[in-house]
Amino acid sequence: MKSDKNQQGEVVISPTTGVAVASGNSHPVSVVEMSSIENMPDLDDAVVVPIDLMAEYWEPAAIGESKKVYFHSVAPQMFPDFNDPSVEVEIDCALFYEKTKGEVKPWRNASKRLVSLLNGLTQGSVVQITYLGKKKNKKNSFESAVWSIKPIVINLPKA
Repeated sequence: MKSDKNQQGEVVISPTTGVAVASGNSHPVSVVEMSSIENMPDLDDAVVVPIDLMAEYWEPAAIGESKKVYFHSVAPQMFPDFNDPSVEVEIDCALFYEKTKGEVKPWRNASKRLVSLLNGLTQGSVVQITYLGKKKNKKNSFESAVWSIKPIVINLPKA
C-alpha cells in the first residue's frame, strides 16, 4: 500500500483497488482517485456507514435538558450572521454523537461557553451535557447559555 501525506493526515492507497482511506479526517470516508473513471470501484457492494454526516443543531428547549454523547471535535462551521442573516460567518462549533436505541445521531452546538469547555477534551470522550439556563454576561447586556459537562463511565457487560 502506498502512503501519502495530505493536510488532514495520512492517506493510505490500496495498489489493487486504488481506494484511499484518509486518517485524521473529521469523518470516516473513502477517497478515490478521480482521474480515471475506469479505475473507480463499483459501489454496488459498498457498505454505507450508519452515521449521518449532517449534524443537526442542538438548541435545548428547557433547563435540565441533557444528552449523553461521544465528543468528536471543535471545528469551524458556517452560520448566518447574528446582525445580518443574509451573510454567513465561520464560528467554532462543538460536534458530538449521541447513540440511543442503536441509532447514532450527530449534533452540533456553537455556544461559546460549551465550545470552550469541550475544546480540551479528547476525541471520543463520553460525557453528559446538561443545559442549565442562561446567565447575564458581565461584560455586556447579553445572556449566555450555562452548561454542565460530566464524564460518563461506560459499564460494559461482562463476558
